[in-house]
Amino acid sequence: MLTQNEPMSRSIEYTTRRMEKKDLRRVLMLMKLTAFQPPPEDVIEELFSDSDTVGIVAETIIRQRPRVIGHIFVSLHEHYMVMQDCVVHADYRRRGIGKTLITYAKKSTAFHEVRRLINYVGEYNLGGQLFLQDQGFRCSGQEVLDDHAFLTMEWTSLH
Repeated sequence: MLTQNEPMSRSIEYTTRRMEKKDLRRVLMLMKLTAFQPPPEDVIEELFSDSDTVGIVAETIIRQRPRVIGHIFVSLHEHYMVMQDCVVHADYRRRGIGKTLITYAKKSTAFHEVRRLINYVGEYNLGGQLFLQDQGFRCSGQEVLDDHAFLTMEWTSLH
């Protein structure tokens, strides 16, 4: 299990790959470590089993064991895609992992022939908002879901 204070150098080797069923437990642990209010496990299991949703994990090797250090879910809708739960463990942030996961999501829009990628970020999650802006997302509205306010952040492909 990852701990919050594990010593690291600034650079890290990691790989990204399609999420597998065996990753579900590690993804849930990561969400519990990083999310203000992690979604219930059944919601994540539902995302994982949805044929229009793909999950990607970022993984590194620590003490000869693979560790999930980030993940993202991307769901296909009729005219756009929704990026859900782009999460990177706090000890691994600012190393390009989140950018790599979002780049995957952006490339998925071209593959599925849609131009828009949407993410809902908490109204008070300034770090998340700024990170998405750095990745080319712009605020296009506000939503209230389950009594929580979210900004709709949108990226549009030029192609």
